[in-house]
Amino acid sequence: MEQEQKPQERSFINELVPDWRPTREQVLWAVRIVIVIAVVLGLLTLIGLPFGITLWAWVKLLIVPAVLAAGGLWFNRQQRDREMEIAEQRGQDEALQAYLDGMSQLLTDKDQPLHQTPPGDILRMVAQARTLTVLRRLDGERKGRVLQFLHESRLVSKVHGVLDLKGADLSGIDLLGTHVDMADLPEDLAWGVWETMMW
Repeated sequence: MEQEQKPQERSFINELVPDWRPTREQVLWAVRIVIVIAVVLGLLTLIGLPFGITLWAWVKLLIVPAVLAAGGLWFNRQQRDREMEIAEQRGQDEALQAYLDGMSQLLTDKDQPLHQTPPGDILRMVAQARTLTVLRRLDGERKGRVLQFLHESRLVSKVHGVLDLKGADLSGIDLLGTHVDMADLPEDLAWGVWETMMW
């Protein structure tokens, strides 16, 4: 029994603390940085000897600017990452809004609403292509909103479904806060949603 638990414990520990091994490039950069620091400290020692300035005095003198520089670099990186995240969120919001606008036009078209198109019609193909494309771009929460929209507009349902979402990217879909009746979805779509939510 104990032998069975040890591999499980090891895999759990490996998930918590992944085995990080530096790449060759990372090792080379670390070596370069250490060599540069050693050379700079050696030069400072040679420069300071005639004036009685020790290596420790140089280190104390340079530690504050080094900490400030490192803090500035860290702050700039955090700021850049945050800006990239905001831009990504904005891009997803715009993609979702453009999708909803386009689908709303297809649904409310006066000449031929999407619901009244026959199977194989070009409008259905366009709507399906738009849906499959936007699902690949969105995160889980927005995928949930798309599915809720499709469900509420009766574009995907067991009885009179207009769109076939076979092969749709539903990875990470989040239906929390949505009102999607899984029993009303086509079986393959419901299974796809369940599978992604379980993993």
